[in-house]
Amino acid sequence: MTGTQRGRILREAVRLLRANRDRLARMEVEDTGSEEFSEKLHELSEALTHHLDEEERDVLNPARTEVSEEVRRRLGDAFAEERARLIESGCGDIANVRKVVAHAS
Repeated sequence: MTGTQRGRILREAVRLLRANRDRLARMEVEDTGSEEFSEKLHELSEALTHHLDEEERDVLNPARTEVSEEVRRRLGDAFAEERARLIESGCGDIANVRKVVAHAS
């Protein structure tokens, strides 16, 4: 992956965090069984689904035809390795998520 491609992905991630930080903040409620939480979760889910659909059309579909199978395999392996490292490091811990969201503000 080129530096330009990484930069595009990171800019998009920041844009998404900024666009959804209010939704993410509202997800922190005492009662996760409440109607309010359910509604906010639905809103966040719709925003995420829209983003994933966009990525499928704009990034993944062209990559299937424009990037060789060998390169896709290497990228997939690198992604799996980095994902495992991030999960192991606790990237999904609530304190880290709050830090990432605050940084995007």
